[in-house]
Amino acid sequence: MQQEAQARTALACAAVEIGMLCACRVISAWRRRMRWGKRGGTIGRMLRKIDCVMLRVPDLDAAVGYYGRVFGLGQLWRDEVSVGMGMPETDAEIVLHTLDLPPGQGVHCLVDDVPAAVEQCRSQGCVVRRESFAIAIGWCAVLEDPFGNAISILDTSTGLRT
Repeated sequence: MQQEAQARTALACAAVEIGMLCACRVISAWRRRMRWGKRGGTIGRMLRKIDCVMLRVPDLDAAVGYYGRVFGLGQLWRDEVSVGMGMPETDAEIVLHTLDLPPGQGVHCLVDDVPAAVEQCRSQGCVVRRESFAIAIGWCAVLEDPFGNAISILDTSTGLRT
């Protein structure tokens, strides 16, 4: 307990030297590491972060204009059927798209390896709604938790968009 308090104090002091905003981020990261370090199992560590929230729109140009003007999002990348929009305090993206995707697959979590994650989840009794399929940046799959919720996972095994 005393070591944790000393570590917290040292982190806070160091962070204050580089600015209050950074202090909050450093302490927040430290808390996340402490919480995750106390959890067991590998399933809980599979999902690394929310990578994107996908929103279907009928017109990409109109949607880009709207999300830029109303919410202050900036365009990060674009292809024929989708546009990645960025927010200032996260690297998660709002992806505006015209793809015909099944409903309930808006939030996508990043994993290291989709095919391996699918097999690991399947071995734990998870339902696989949609097997691994190729996407522009790697692989994607859709799982289902015991409560009927879709969990979309993706990896960036072929490289991020620029």
